[in-house]
Amino acid sequence: MLRWLKEPLLHFLILGALIFLVYGWMSNERRPDEIWISSGQQDNLINTFTRTWQRPPTPAEFKGLLDDYVREEIAYREAMAMGLNDDDVIIRRRLRQKLELLAEDVASLSAPDDAQLQAFLDENKDEYLIEPSFSFRQIYFSPDLRDDPVVDSRALLAELQAAPESVDYSAMGDPIALPHRIDDARLSEIARVFGSDFSTQLAAVVSAQIAGADGGQASAQEIGQAGQAKDQGTDQTIGQWAGPLQSGFGLHLVLITHHVPGSEPSLEQVRDGVQRDWFSVRRREAVDSLYQRLAGNYTIEIEPLEVGLSAEAANVEEAVK
Repeated sequence: MLRWLKEPLLHFLILGALIFLVYGWMSNERRPDEIWISSGQQDNLINTFTRTWQRPPTPAEFKGLLDDYVREEIAYREAMAMGLNDDDVIIRRRLRQKLELLAEDVASLSAPDDAQLQAFLDENKDEYLIEPSFSFRQIYFSPDLRDDPVVDSRALLAELQAAPESVDYSAMGDPIALPHRIDDARLSEIARVFGSDFSTQLAAVVSAQIAGADGGQASAQEIGQAGQAKDQGTDQTIGQWAGPLQSGFGLHLVLITHHVPGSEPSLEQVRDGVQRDWFSVRRREAVDSLYQRLAGNYTIEIEPLEVGLSAEAANVEEAVK
C-alpha cells in the first residue's frame, strides 16, 4: 500500500486533477468575455522583468507589461475560438512537451538516498570508471623528413636503452608541435591528441612492462596486451624507452615515467554525476510509464500503407507492426 502511494504517476494524476478543478472553478467565476489579471499574475510579470533587467519596472514599463499580457490573452482566446490550434504541429509539440515536463517534475520531487545511488552506481559502474593516466616522454620521427623512420627510431632506441637516464632527449628526433613531456594525461586525452592507435599501444607498453616486472605473473588482459606490444616491436623492460609507437603524426619513442591504473570510483567520488544521471533515468521512466498507462485509454489503429511502396517504406511499415 505504501509503495503504491509513492508511485510518481499517482502524484501526477492528483496534481493534474487539482489543476483541472481550480481552473474549472476560476472559469465558472468569470464571464467568458472577462479578462481578470490577479495580483499574483502581476507579481509574476514584475518578477520576470526584474530577473531579466536586474531592476524593477518603471510605472510606464509596468503598464506596457499589462497591455502586452492583455493582448496575449485576447490573441489566445480569439485563436482558440477560430480553431487555429487544430492540427498545428508546433502547438501539438508544445503541449506534449508541457505534459512530459509535468511528469518529469513529479518524478523529481523525491531525492534518492545513498542506498539508491549506490545501487545505481553498481548497475552502471562501467560508465563511471576512472580512466588510467600516464606521464611519459616522447621523441618524434617524421615520415616526411626521413627515408626510413622505423630504422632510425629503432637505432636511437638502442642508444637510449644503453645511455644513462640523464640523457637530454629533448633535442633528439624531429620537430613537432607537441610537448616532449606529457604529465598525468588521461588515456582519452592522449587519444584525442595522438590518436586512438597511439593510446592503445601506450597502454600495451605499460602492461608489457608490468608483466615483465612481475616475472610474467600478470592478468590475462595484461598478458594479451604484452603480446600485442611485443608484436609491435616495443620494449618490455620496465622504466626504459620503448617503441616505436605509431600515431597520426608518425613514429614515437616513449619513456613512461608514471602510470595510475584505472579504477572503480567510490560513491563519494562521483556522487554529483550519479545523482544527476539517477534523476535523468527516473524522469525518463516516469514519462514512459505515463504513456504506457494513458495508451490503455485509446484504441490505436495504423492504416496499412498502399501497395507498390518502395522497399524502404515497406520496411518502415513492417517495423511499425
